Amino acid sequence: MKPPYYLRAMRLADLPQVMRVNRECFPIPWSEQVFRLELSETERQDTIRRHNEVRECIRAKFDIDRDFLTGSYARHTKTKPLKDVDIFFVLSER
Repeated sequence: MKPPYYLRAMRLADLPQVMRVNRECFPIPWSEQVFRLELSETERQDTIRRHNEVRECIRAKFDIDRDFLTGSYARHTKTKPLKDVDIFFVLSER
């Protein structure tokens, strides 16, 4: 038996239906622009490029044991527009 529903990532074509549900379910709904920004592959690629540039710069100047993303970007709870990405660096012992 086929399940009555399935989950997949939201697509731009879903936006009209999502906006209707959003308005019906929330007293202060998100704007359409917020959803459009959330779907932006360009922003995602730019963010990856930028945090990798920062990591490379820090690695060139310091002896780094490891580094990782933290904060709202890493937890996938970021707000729009994205303002920062938190990177945690663990320095190596000398």
